[in-house]
Amino acid sequence: MDGAPLAESAMLCVSPGQSRIIAFDSFAQDSMTSVAIAEDGETAARRFRVGPVDAGASQRHYPLTDAETGADAGSVHMVAPGAYGDPGAIYMPALSSVTIGGERTDCLFDPGMRYMGYSRDSIVTVVEAEEGGLVLSRWRMGEAQPETRRTGGRWTDDGRDLTVFLFPAEDAIYSLAGTRGPLLEYPAWWASTGFMRVATDHPLGYFLADMRRAGTPDERLPYALALHFERLDICRHLAGEWGGGAERNAQVTESWARNGCADLPANQRHFLAAFRGDRAVRDALRLFDLSDLFDADWPHR
Repeated sequence: MDGAPLAESAMLCVSPGQSRIIAFDSFAQDSMTSVAIAEDGETAARRFRVGPVDAGASQRHYPLTDAETGADAGSVHMVAPGAYGDPGAIYMPALSSVTIGGERTDCLFDPGMRYMGYSRDSIVTVVEAEEGGLVLSRWRMGEAQPETRRTGGRWTDDGRDLTVFLFPAEDAIYSLAGTRGPLLEYPAWWASTGFMRVATDHPLGYFLADMRRAGTPDERLPYALALHFERLDICRHLAGEWGGGAERNAQVTESWARNGCADLPANQRHFLAAFRGDRAVRDALRLFDLSDLFDADWPHR
């Protein structure tokens, strides 16, 4: 969808099966909010005033009026967090639906939601399942059923504002990154089979839970491992770029050094030993066969 990325959204309404996405940059009663409405390949920005809440037993209703004209523009419906159990354990606003311009958008919600994002053609969520474990789902825009579903997710962070979700398995590794700071300058969603990247995307907007509060310690990985997986994929790509001419070879050489590719074999051995008892991580590491990157014919051995 056209338009600049929105980065982290205070409140996000997406619905698999519908192609309309509504992202709020802030939300509080008796205040102004900027809203991005993405639909059919276009993104429009509007300003609304959020009216006083009309609270029922388990529902919250907020009227929206146009910021310029004061005319009725729609409404926001939310479920009271207590309806899902302990409100302190719910990190995403419990949106039920948003109506703007007479059109209602139903909002996907799960009390275990840890991440929700959308790109030009996809919706991605990470949910802490009731039985435990992080679950990744990815829908094509407008499709009712996810085309990708992965279980066994882990998370990590850089100690500042970057959070990374990893879904390691024996056939591929999926990675999603989100930040509370500036937008990431590289694709925030990617998947690799070790031999090649099979998916790359960048969200236009997303919700991200504070994993320092919401994350399960047993599911946390060291941040250095997330960096290692990223470098494995980057260096694999760089190796395939060699031989594209003198100028491209010079760029590959510079990128190879900048990304620490020469350290990969030692780091790979370290992590394989450290995670020898973790089958999912071990199998994901073994996807990346480094032998051909460091053989006698490779100039960056």
